[in-house]
Amino acid sequence: MKKLVEENVRVVIDVDYNQFIKDPEARFKDQKNTAAWLVEEIRRHCDGHTSVNIEWDSEERCEHCDATWTEGDSQHNGGCCDNDCDILDAEMLVGATVQVDNET
Repeated sequence: MKKLVEENVRVVIDVDYNQFIKDPEARFKDQKNTAAWLVEEIRRHCDGHTSVNIEWDSEERCEHCDATWTEGDSQHNGGCCDNDCDILDAEMLVGATVQVDNET
């Protein structure tokens, strides 16, 4: 029979973003700055902690259509958008050219 063991208690603070910042990169930078400020405030005013860290999630996405990246280290993402298909077609064309050149 299994039992539930609870340990490693932590406090998680989700940092809101400024809704007036429309650019996603600027919004993320603002969130990181707010998180850094919170870390300093916690360190200054609170005892009893071993560490205070800033963490965030990351995900690889297609630079053209923002689809989740599914193809490992490949230069294309399995045809998620027209631009990605163009990259795949160009890779296949280069591969075919090299193969033809090797046959002569």
